[in-house]
Amino acid sequence: MGRPIFDWTRAAAGALALVATLARADEYDELRQRWLSRLTAGPTTVRPDGEARPIDAAQRSWRSMERTVARQALWPELVPTTSGRMTESYRRLRALALAYSRPGSPLYRNAELLRDVIAGLDWLYQHHYNPSGRDFGNWWDWQIGSPLILADIGVLLHAELGEERLARYLAAIDHFVPDPTHKQLADGRLIEETGANRLDKAMVVALRGVLGKRADKIAAGRDAVSQVLQYVDRDDGFYRDGSFIQHHAVPYAGGYGVVALNDMAQLMYLLNGTSWAIRDPQLANVYDWVENSFRPFVFNGIMLDAVSGRKITRRTEDERATGRGVVGAVARLAEVAPPAKAQELRAIVKGWLLREAGPAQPLSPSLQAIASDDSIRPADEPQGVRLFASQDRAQLRGPGFVWQLSLFSDRISAFSSGNGENLRGWWVGMGTAQLYQAGPSPQGDSYWATVDMKRLPGTTTDHSGQGVPKPFTMQPNTSAWVGGAVLGGQVAALGMEFSTAQVTGSRLQGRKSWFLFGDKVLALGSGIATPDKAAVETIVDNRMLDAAHPRLLQVDGKTQPDTIGWTRNLDAARWAHRGGGGFDAGVGYVFPGGAKLTAWREQRQGRWSDVGPGLAPDPANDELLTRQFAGLSIDHGDAPQQASYAYAILPGRSAAQTEAFAKKPSVAVLLNTAEAAVACDAETHATGANVWAPLKAPLRIAGHDWLRADSALALVLRRQGDVLELALADPTQRITQAVHIELGEAVLETLAADPRITVEQTQPTLRLAVRFDGLAGASVVARFKASRLPDPACGG
Repeated sequence: MGRPIFDWTRAAAGALALVATLARADEYDELRQRWLSRLTAGPTTVRPDGEARPIDAAQRSWRSMERTVARQALWPELVPTTSGRMTESYRRLRALALAYSRPGSPLYRNAELLRDVIAGLDWLYQHHYNPSGRDFGNWWDWQIGSPLILADIGVLLHAELGEERLARYLAAIDHFVPDPTHKQLADGRLIEETGANRLDKAMVVALRGVLGKRADKIAAGRDAVSQVLQYVDRDDGFYRDGSFIQHHAVPYAGGYGVVALNDMAQLMYLLNGTSWAIRDPQLANVYDWVENSFRPFVFNGIMLDAVSGRKITRRTEDERATGRGVVGAVARLAEVAPPAKAQELRAIVKGWLLREAGPAQPLSPSLQAIASDDSIRPADEPQGVRLFASQDRAQLRGPGFVWQLSLFSDRISAFSSGNGENLRGWWVGMGTAQLYQAGPSPQGDSYWATVDMKRLPGTTTDHSGQGVPKPFTMQPNTSAWVGGAVLGGQVAALGMEFSTAQVTGSRLQGRKSWFLFGDKVLALGSGIATPDKAAVETIVDNRMLDAAHPRLLQVDGKTQPDTIGWTRNLDAARWAHRGGGGFDAGVGYVFPGGAKLTAWREQRQGRWSDVGPGLAPDPANDELLTRQFAGLSIDHGDAPQQASYAYAILPGRSAAQTEAFAKKPSVAVLLNTAEAAVACDAETHATGANVWAPLKAPLRIAGHDWLRADSALALVLRRQGDVLELALADPTQRITQAVHIELGEAVLETLAADPRITVEQTQPTLRLAVRFDGLAGASVVARFKASRLPDPACGG
């Protein structure tokens, strides 16, 4: 045999592979150092998700930790009979690991603390979280909660744990989270992960790859992101209209959505500029999430509860805490955004920080830098009308206020309950309307623990709802007619046909409409009926009071008592005003034609554990709380048949302004029947209509045939000079055939029309054929040139 030939090509490839391996090894260490810097940044933060754990809390946890050889738990109150207690044990160990790792901490590099933390980790590994372990309780603890925290601890104590021990912990993570794209159920079934849960798992697997120097794991975490970046048109995820859904039918931007936004910011921070950078072309959608899914629901630094699901009954995660979580997530996203987009995000953050209501909260270094940067002009609050048809939410924003509406349909659940949370939430999505103004949140200071959750503002209620809701179950409406039409972001016709049968089990039903005209709301109800011998009322207001702002009530110019335990029936009331107490002008209510009102002030008591004890014990949840409330309701009597109501909401008006409006209202109720609700406003020159079913005969308004339609629909019409604008929508989101509409007036020509609108006739009446399929409840708009005539419906 001859001398072997040296293969230079193979040798060169091998050398390059070795160099690449060494480079990757350096890169793994760099990634780990990045995450370590993020974890240890700031004075109190354990994880960069807004969860504050001060050092003194860590010291208390260390003092109360069980250390005996025969211990049954790491803390006496956390015997792992539930999976949530296991996760809480890991969470406390992470707090201790941070106290050990953060320079400046009084426990920094404390050898005794380190021994106790490692012993605690080994105990959890031995008894529960190991490669042969079997899960129990909530799958989330095994596949997201515990491994995410364990990965953090692996970064914090990387050198101290040693390779062998760390490898055992990573093997446990691999056992429970082999793949970030799927969830394995106890019966072995695999279900595709979506939304925030998928991004949480992406973070788990990516960090596991960093700690174990596994390129394939980091790549798997990165690649799992792409599915969430895509807009969805059903089930979980972000929608183009700004909706965010989790658990298939729950509006959840304030819960899982915040987690998703934060996870994306963190994954981008971790992976940008590395071999595993996220290069998905849809990555820019993340910035649109901020504008469309979060910014509308943050007001004066708080996150509106309407999109927080069952989280509303967590004592420690109220609107302020959630709002600060959003602020922090957007600030972190700005750190990794392109320069122009980063400046926009910081402007939004600065505006939120400057308008934060309530006692001042400490700022992290990054937030302090934004707040004190004079080059950043704070962004103003958005204004106008928004309909989020894919999550049955709508809002009106005006100067100094947000009016927020929560609805439900056969697509969206009335409420979410599970893990021992939100046990009395039956009515939170059945027409609840909350008005936020300057000053404290109307849902702050233990609101959900003490309010009568069967008398929420905006709802038409028979006070039904009992027992413990079945966890994680869809609580649907029997009707699909939920949504409306929006024109120009300024006016809207919104409606909901509702039945409580599949939520509370009662037989109440009816139709509710809200016409949004500029900075005022006209609320109508019709067809309110139940065969049950139950008292039914529509709750106009049910507001928590605070000592500094008693919000005195006037009805028809008479100041009502401010004593607690007071109730009064007021027949034929024309207007009412709830005072602002100095921080805003209050809110006015006007009742066209008069209303039979009940006004009250009451003192209520409750505990957080009554509405949401959760899975982990917390003695503070058992504290008995006392709060005061004031309310207004329209009485429909017992077992009403075809009852109705009408009232206008005037945010920011004084009592004098409310009285003046009552004497000369710009709004008018034109129709409120089983066929349709129609109303108009002379100030905005707009008319809205909710047509509940195909019209058998024309709707007659002001003595003439005003509208024909062969399908249910919502409509808004507005006149501006000689231009007539028209918005149309299918609130049912089910119509697949062309809808034919005839409006009883002539137009001169078509100026612009959505491609889905076919103009069949302009004179002597306007006839249209419209296709709504695929629009998911969004409006289509057309503009016409018309004669300069007064509105035949509203006279202006």
